[in-house]
Amino acid sequence: MRNCRGSTIFEMLIALGLFSSILLIGGTQVPKGVTGSREESAVIYMGALNEELRTAQETMKSRKLGARKGYLLHINHLQQIEKRTYMAPGSEVFFYGYSYPDAMANTSFTFKYYGISAISGKVSFYENGKQQQSLMIHLGTMTLDVRNP
Repeated sequence: MRNCRGSTIFEMLIALGLFSSILLIGGTQVPKGVTGSREESAVIYMGALNEELRTAQETMKSRKLGARKGYLLHINHLQQIEKRTYMAPGSEVFFYGYSYPDAMANTSFTFKYYGISAISGKVSFYENGKQQQSLMIHLGTMTLDVRNP
């Protein structure tokens, strides 16, 4: 039979208590789905576009940001969807009148809409057929100009 000192048993009990508390803390929190409000849609779009431009520059591979009704698709150079960013439910994105534009992020820190290279552009956000916001993108100076109608 093996003899244990009292301090060894005490240390094992402390370790077991810490380990179980770590497991309980991680298991009790349920992840929440995050969606933006209609006021945040323009800022979410600009942030996602900047993220795609940065990733294209770092990996030296072109990327695409596809706008759909209520969310944005982050598409890599192999045309695979990597993730979705959710805007306000029901929000629609227009670029100079074209609905659901796909912005192609180039490695030269510029983007293209429909094959046309652009340094700046106007993106409009509609909800229930009514314009909620417009966004002027100026990538040369990296400024964000959000306007309410």
